[in-house]
Amino acid sequence: MYWIENADSALLLPTLPAASVDALVTDPPAGIGFMGKEWDDFRRARNPADAGRDSVHGRLSRSGPEYGRRDRDHFIAWLAGILTECRRIMKPGAYGWVWAIPRTSHWTAMACEDAGFTVRDVMTHVFGTGFPKSRALLKPAAEHWILIKAPGELRELRIEENRIGTTDKLVRPCIVRKDNTVLGRGLGAGVQIEPSGRWPANFALSHCDDCADTCVEDCPVRLLDEQSGILKNGGLNSGVGVSSGYAGAIPQTSNSRYAGDSGGASRFFYVAKASTKERSAGLPDRNSHPTVKSVALMRHLIRLVAAPGSLILDPFTGSGSTAVAALQEGCRFVGIEQDPQHVETARLRAQHALGGE
Repeated sequence: MYWIENADSALLLPTLPAASVDALVTDPPAGIGFMGKEWDDFRRARNPADAGRDSVHGRLSRSGPEYGRRDRDHFIAWLAGILTECRRIMKPGAYGWVWAIPRTSHWTAMACEDAGFTVRDVMTHVFGTGFPKSRALLKPAAEHWILIKAPGELRELRIEENRIGTTDKLVRPCIVRKDNTVLGRGLGAGVQIEPSGRWPANFALSHCDDCADTCVEDCPVRLLDEQSGILKNGGLNSGVGVSSGYAGAIPQTSNSRYAGDSGGASRFFYVAKASTKERSAGLPDRNSHPTVKSVALMRHLIRLVAAPGSLILDPFTGSGSTAVAALQEGCRFVGIEQDPQHVETARLRAQHALGGE
């Protein structure tokens, strides 16, 4: 059900069969090796001869803006080459999610387009609210997931399987014919109840690792709900700076109401509950990867673009969060990672996800 190979994606991807993958979900380097982030030095990943050297980007970029542009162009060309092979391997019209950080997400999007994909949307994932490390940055901590589509017929996303779970049911007055068909909405004495759950948004939240039965003070979910106000049984307990008419909840029209709905504004969005324990499940020691992704969030992304049984590709597997999520969603998985330590970690986590020791 899974295959995780220790290799360079640029070399292995060309050997895989065309039109064989149902979806791409991957977390490539962010292109910030130029900031001195050695773990993100994609040029070293491309050229083994650079291993052990200080960040090539760090030396070049500090020499002047022309070198920053050189880094940008080099990164886009490198990532576009990898993604071009991914597009060849993907089935026509297949979707993909490609991770990026806000600072260089435009580089990643350009690489996706240069590889022949269409950028369909961007999901913002807010996962922290602590003070920034620099006064030149804003908060909260966030990352982007770029939704791309391979050439081919446009497919629908799996909306119904991914509605945001709530206790609400939208009740609308309407006119109902004798055959139970609805003639009009917003008028009449009949009642139409729409499916529970909201349309998936291009915004997601994660609780902090320390959140348990109650959220910690800096949890982004808690802060959003406190500032939006809490709706209880159609009434509102005002929060900070909230107007009673809207309150960050559901705009109430004169001809519709929500029955049984409650909670703060976070109920509009997918909220992941991750933990440090999850990241190291199945491992003898703590997961040492510097950017471990939330399995809960990865499952949400996979569900939107792939049905159970689909084959998921990740050419930058890292420590295997996408592999775990794919297997838990009943999908098959193909992953490539060139760091031997992370490959072993990903394999152990994948085996654990399947119920192995």
